[in-house]
Amino acid sequence: MSATARRWIPDSVKVSHGRTATKAGPACPTSTTAMLEAQAKIDEEIRALEERLLYLRHSRNELAEINQLPAEILVKIFGYHQVRLVHGDDHRNLVQWVRVAHVCQRWRSIAFDSKVSWTTIPMHQPSYAKLAFRLSDPLAISIIDTR
Repeated sequence: MSATARRWIPDSVKVSHGRTATKAGPACPTSTTAMLEAQAKIDEEIRALEERLLYLRHSRNELAEINQLPAEILVKIFGYHQVRLVHGDDHRNLVQWVRVAHVCQRWRSIAFDSKVSWTTIPMHQPSYAKLAFRLSDPLAISIIDTR
């Protein structure tokens, strides 16, 4: 990290005695209170930038072609993924279908709102089973032996 990068403080951060930090170098606060205030302002700006970045990422994801598909189609695709895991060589990996919920906020919402997606429950995965029982209610379930 360069000396300039380490010393950068946003122009908006005011420190003691009315001195303003600039990109040329920060003004040195003379008291602990001033330093804490400067840190709090920087933290506030970081939070605002993180919120903006989250909004921009969400907006970008909405524009992806796959997200133009209706939720019902995505549920079908998730179901095909589950079937592949159940009937594959190692069906103990059934719980891995849940990875689709980590792709984006929309897919997470669709996966958790789709009761049918939670109706096949592996017998030897207690934490997954507990979640699946709750999310599949009131639909009928299938319990499979994953040993």
